[in-house]
Amino acid sequence: MRNETQSPGQRRRRCLVLVPCPYQGHINPMLQLGTILHSNGFSITIGHTDFNSPDPKTHPHFCFLPIPDGLSQHDISTGDIAHIISTINDNCKLSFQQLVEQKQHEIACIIFDEHMYFCDAVAANLKLPSIALRTTSAATFLARSAVISLIRQGCLPFQASSLRFKDLPIPRSADHKPFTQVVSETYKIRNYSAVIWNTMDCLEHSCLSQIQQENCPVPIFPIGPLHKTAQITTSTSYLKEDANCISWLDKQSQNSVIYVSLGSIASIDGVGDRGCFVKWAPQKEVLAHEAVGGFWSHCGWNSTLESISEGVPMICKPCFGDQRVNARYVSREWMVGLELEKMERGEIERAVRRLILDNEGKEMRARAKHLKEKLVVVVPTVL
Repeated sequence: MRNETQSPGQRRRRCLVLVPCPYQGHINPMLQLGTILHSNGFSITIGHTDFNSPDPKTHPHFCFLPIPDGLSQHDISTGDIAHIISTINDNCKLSFQQLVEQKQHEIACIIFDEHMYFCDAVAANLKLPSIALRTTSAATFLARSAVISLIRQGCLPFQASSLRFKDLPIPRSADHKPFTQVVSETYKIRNYSAVIWNTMDCLEHSCLSQIQQENCPVPIFPIGPLHKTAQITTSTSYLKEDANCISWLDKQSQNSVIYVSLGSIASIDGVGDRGCFVKWAPQKEVLAHEAVGGFWSHCGWNSTLESISEGVPMICKPCFGDQRVNARYVSREWMVGLELEKMERGEIERAVRRLILDNEGKEMRARAKHLKEKLVVVVPTVL
């Protein structure tokens, strides 16, 4: 990535402005990407909203640039993600442009989460290159594109080899307009120069090929899993991690523990004396522990990648959005997990036995280990 033939003036333009979407599953990959680029000689400025702003202390080598987002407490309290993202894009364009103009001569490129599409308009106005980061699976991109098309047609029949109707990332709200608006704006063909994708060609080759041929006129770089490539030693979570569970895991036998985490907006308790409960676990460290034999997950994309990266098979209980798509691919395409259809005691017990004790679970673990080995081959080539 270094080019020693550049003129002194060109070499000074080594600043990259990175703008994450203000949710845990989006902030983490952007900070991981920033770490990768910083290690290649770039200075990194993180442009972020006031809402869910990252902690500068976790990345002292980055500069942080607050962008006034204009969100009211009412906006935030609704929990309506589509509305919040749409409002951010409406409110942040002018203020972000004013901030970027102050250091425009230093900036080589703006890299933005695809949901923060106001950044691309600012980059075009200031004649700066821009790159989009996509933090969901390629399969989710295709599924959401299909949903938008069907909503516009006023119908939702769906034909696909892998996904069922209930797997579609359809919004929970009866009013589909905010979802349609945000996804349509997010997936609109824009001025950016390339797409960085937190996925891997060895995992989603067919989906990526279809997107490149049908939906994307610029190069796609699937350089995931970013958390492996970045090799960050400090936490990027905005929830404080409790590492006390690691000493408990050290006392358990190999592949005997089911790790349960249903994401940053869900909580559980009451596991009794045969388990260990912490408010927020150091997930990557937990999944890498030899005692962990399975991961009961909501199947957010970061959790899915982290589980696959450590060769841990999954029990999938998706809740909404891209989680349903990811769960279907984990259980039916990559066959490294099983989907929990009902939250009933008997069903849960059967799922755990299938994963930990039965031959079916051993086969899933072998496939998960094979995927992990493929990632080990791919990641060094990215660096």
